[in-house]
Amino acid sequence: MNAQAHDIARIATGSPRAGQTSVSETGWGYVIRTDTELCNQASLVERICAVIGAAMILAACGPWIVSPVNAEAALTAQSGRVMSSFGLLMSALLFLWISERGFAREVHVNILRRCLRLNLCNRHGRTRVLRELPFDQIGSAYVRRCGHGAQLFVRPAGGGQPIHLASGRESTLRVLHERLVREIRPTEAGIKGWQRVGRRLTPVGA
Repeated sequence: MNAQAHDIARIATGSPRAGQTSVSETGWGYVIRTDTELCNQASLVERICAVIGAAMILAACGPWIVSPVNAEAALTAQSGRVMSSFGLLMSALLFLWISERGFAREVHVNILRRCLRLNLCNRHGRTRVLRELPFDQIGSAYVRRCGHGAQLFVRPAGGGQPIHLASGRESTLRVLHERLVREIRPTEAGIKGWQRVGRRLTPVGA
């Protein structure tokens, strides 16, 4: 098996050994993931933030559960308890919000809807869309060498900054680049009932 065929086989199975990039097949297309230090530790960071948030909520509620011994002390400490509890609750909500935002970056290549989606995924598998780019708004896709590895980019058709999709071994990204180009620029324009308009296939008469 040559090097390119070996990379194709590893990409098809979504193995993380294919450099730093893995591909997972779905019913609507595929998901590109790149292993980074932040992505590998994303679940741990989210759990730590969730624990800190829960601990702060308990700390905020503690003074209200344990009342001072006498009424005079309770009246004196009430304003202080309100301020400290409010500060702790705001901090707790911030940590809980961070724990649900997600840090792991994913690229969804949606063939059915013909678009790229840049997402952040949390530890529960819920994704948040950062940007969506239709295929017909992509001008080009290319691989650029970077140190001992390479990076895969797409460039919007109307100009603007290139969008980074993945990092990893150059041989792996070359195979992924070829597949991505085939998706962006369909060549099956001779299918009966379909016509090619720009880079897209549309039903005849649509």
